[in-house]
Amino acid sequence: RPSGGDASAAPRLVGAFTHTYLLEKVRVVGQQKGERNFHIFYQALAAAARERDGSAGVELRGALGFRAEDFAFLAGSECYELARGVDEAKDFDTTLVALKSFGVQGKNASALLGAVMAVLHLGNLQFTAPPTNSEGAELAAAQGDVVARCCELLEVEASELATALCWKTMQAPGERVISMPVTVVKAAESRDALARHLYGAVFAFVVARVNDTISSARGRANGDALPFVGVLDIFGFEFFTRNSLEQLFINFTNELL
Repeated sequence: RPSGGDASAAPRLVGAFTHTYLLEKVRVVGQQKGERNFHIFYQALAAAARERDGSAGVELRGALGFRAEDFAFLAGSECYELARGVDEAKDFDTTLVALKSFGVQGKNASALLGAVMAVLHLGNLQFTAPPTNSEGAELAAAQGDVVARCCELLEVEASELATALCWKTMQAPGERVISMPVTVVKAAESRDALARHLYGAVFAFVVARVNDTISSARGRANGDALPFVGVLDIFGFEFFTRNSLEQLFINFTNELL
């Protein structure tokens, strides 16, 4: 209730807080036919196509000169556009305004969008087995440009990226750490896992900044002392031709609720 006022006054909303219940990260690396990936990917590419790089002080590294069809993580579903008349470049401007209102602008916004585009470029990495080890994996030699773009956006060296994706480390109790090569299939799985985790980290960062802005300082100080109204929004029950473990969790949660 309003402090220092009429005790009979109706309570008012003093803030809000968002919890990430379950981000559908599996969508990052694959979608059903007729569905799209997350909107921010298409918005950034649409803005870059209209030469909006640098607008509002934001760079679009990794997006200029590319279309949705150029990325493996977007091309699989063959669905690139929303309803006719939707201007995704304009929607991107709205997204930038929203980010700015939460304190993410300039270099921070550019870095955030660079991480988003790194997710897409990671999906274009391909692997081959080395001539001397059919059970190992290495980045395809013909993909020098793709590797370079990923490394630029992730700010890592090519050798570091190759080691992270194509090798695993193991250590038995009391023994030294050893490195072992992984197969081409496992390297691709590592690539997809990295892309999902990176998008999840970007999402978590944005949610944290939103909460810093709209949550009540009084509520944070008092913990659960204030009454609240909670709203739960989760995915509906779905059944696909191929269902992931994550989809099982989603459906099981729906059943319980």
